[in-house]
Amino acid sequence: MAPPDAVLFDVNETLVSFAPLQAVFTDLGLAPDRQDAWWRGVLVDGIATAAADRPIAFVEAMTHHLEAEFLRLGRTTPPDAAARVLATVRAAELQPDVAAALTLLAERGVRAVPFTNGSAAIAQGALARAGLGALVEDCWDVGEVGRWKPAAAPYRWACDRLELPPARVALIAVHPWDVMDAMAAGLRGAWTDRAGHDHWPTHLPAPDARGPSLEAALRALLDGERT
Repeated sequence: MAPPDAVLFDVNETLVSFAPLQAVFTDLGLAPDRQDAWWRGVLVDGIATAAADRPIAFVEAMTHHLEAEFLRLGRTTPPDAAARVLATVRAAELQPDVAAALTLLAERGVRAVPFTNGSAAIAQGALARAGLGALVEDCWDVGEVGRWKPAAAPYRWACDRLELPPARVALIAVHPWDVMDAMAAGLRGAWTDRAGHDHWPTHLPAPDARGPSLEAALRALLDGERT
């Protein structure tokens, strides 16, 4: 199969790292491992509303689940908590494997566009700080669609904006659900498992390609190495 003409990058956790949030949670008096529970809550709400064909605001979902973390401890949410978490998310830095992945796509003449359920500005800022902004065509979010991934509408909207059929576009992410639903919308899917466990959920359709880094997964996709 011919390589895709464009690759959409998931942003949250795939393109950028939320690791600094652990320190913020600690400073707020929350256990640092509660960051994962907080983020899962945000994702569950986003996925549920996408299934119900309803819009959801990222900041509102983030704030609600942050407040829930304090409620479970019987505490009132500090007035600056949401602002501190959001500021940290907005200042997120790129994952260490991004530069090699974007360079590979540029060398192969494949278009690259970060595409997020959050704000496109997060990806734009992280890429600019790393000096890699020129390696992407643009940065998009689902704001114009009014639905989060994994609803089909965002993926198809992105393909329309690229002026490419879904079969000529791929999505790469660290989240199996994102990869699977992009494929269900007609795109190709590449999965990155940075933990190196290669433990794709066996109850889901297999991705078109996979690898322990963004570059490895994309290289397998571009070279037609179906996994």
